[in-house]
Amino acid sequence: MCLQVITQQPTDKVDAVSARLVPNPSFSGVSRPSFPPSKMRLGLLVETNTKRRIIRLSSSHSRLDAITNGRGTKLQLGPKQAGVGFPIAVGPPPRVADDGQSISLPIPELRALPQGTSSFRVRGVLSVSTAAPTTRVVRSKMFAVKVGQKFKVGNIDFTIKKARKPWFSSSAMDITFEANQDAAEMAKIFRLEDKSQWLIKSKSGGQSQKRYPSGQISTRFTRTLPKKIDQCSLAVRMWNDPRSLKVPFDSRLSIKTRRSRPFAMKVGKKIEVGDIELIVKRTRSGLTGDMPQLITLECKRDLSGIAAVQFEDQHGKQIESRRARSSPWRHGKDLTTQATYLLAKEIEKGVLLLQTCEDPR
Repeated sequence: MCLQVITQQPTDKVDAVSARLVPNPSFSGVSRPSFPPSKMRLGLLVETNTKRRIIRLSSSHSRLDAITNGRGTKLQLGPKQAGVGFPIAVGPPPRVADDGQSISLPIPELRALPQGTSSFRVRGVLSVSTAAPTTRVVRSKMFAVKVGQKFKVGNIDFTIKKARKPWFSSSAMDITFEANQDAAEMAKIFRLEDKSQWLIKSKSGGQSQKRYPSGQISTRFTRTLPKKIDQCSLAVRMWNDPRSLKVPFDSRLSIKTRRSRPFAMKVGKKIEVGDIELIVKRTRSGLTGDMPQLITLECKRDLSGIAAVQFEDQHGKQIESRRARSSPWRHGKDLTTQATYLLAKEIEKGVLLLQTCEDPR
């Protein structure tokens, strides 16, 4: 797959960040080989090629300016598209990769591309925060441990939402804190301390993040204590030198489909699509529900360049399908991946379609 994105780079090379449109990116921050889904998912992969880390991508402050087809005609994908500069996505904030060098942002609007669209162009601006790869510890002043108590750690406002003995635990106390603002510069909760900055023994009781329709983000985290306390201070690790960037992107993408020859839905049957060879490992018919047939395929190579897997009957009629599961494993350097697809129609012979995405220029 050959895919390029025109991205305006910030003038400061320290903050060099680029974006490119990719099929089926990992939105969890962890990427692993897998069979493609039946329906293509598209997202923006944002990367930095410097020693600085990406600490956040704000989808509520990023925007799509236009989605057009290959002829430049605007694609009407929903009421939001009537205006210019609407937010890209609403939902949980995307997760930065563990090494801090990349983050992926889904574009839900691209799931609704009109059938038969073979090429399109997407333009917009991303809001990205970066920081130096080092941290510092910042402490609050001492505060009373009670519900509603407000305090600051650096520039971040915190509120105690809960302070009580947990119902289903032998611990003496749970304290839930909320940072009700953008806290991208916060790397992790460090510890609770007494007035002499001695550690107050505690352990993590969980963390959650929520984004509101207004774009506001709140982060809650809980510390579980073996002893009840009346006051403490909170120490937080903060990223050094945080910066906010606006990264324009302009991407053109064409969708190409390669078909196999008709093949029998039998175990052991080999399927060739170009230079890719797959093997039918399992088939089953007569399933209940709206997906009466399943097929398990195996491939001994990385299929990350494939955007979607679809099926047709031997007469060229497309069959609705859904990927049920995908399992990769390695034997030394050899990669093997299996995936099971459910089909909405029982067939004895079928055609396998592999969709790829390429830069049309």
